[in-house]
Amino acid sequence: MAMKLPVRRDIGQSKESGPFAHSKSWLVTLTTGPHELTAAEANGPHGYVKSCGISAPDANGESFKSEFVSVMKLGRPSSENISKDGIMRATEWKDAFGAGTSLQLVDATPKNKSGAMLFYIVREASKP
Repeated sequence: MAMKLPVRRDIGQSKESGPFAHSKSWLVTLTTGPHELTAAEANGPHGYVKSCGISAPDANGESFKSEFVSVMKLGRPSSENISKDGIMRATEWKDAFGAGTSLQLVDATPKNKSGAMLFYIVREASKP
């Protein structure tokens, strides 16, 4: 049975063909606090991308990353970058679950702030 959650954000629109971007999110309040669930898709010259994710404003990025890597048995990330403004760290594991997939963890660890977002992304050939 699907949960009927109120939509928090609905940006863009899906299309059967041609370029587009669409993202939708829902706010879920658990005993551990608020979490935002996100689903997105986009189509463009570099292919079709689908993603889903979860974010939490109070997560400790370093602790979350350490536990996530251990539980998921991930190796070294493909890349890890700090944003130009020094606020966010983005860590990516390319081809984590097969060719064209990636896991991305974005957190505010560089500024010792809480908050983390985790995304699973699948890249495919463009929609017709």
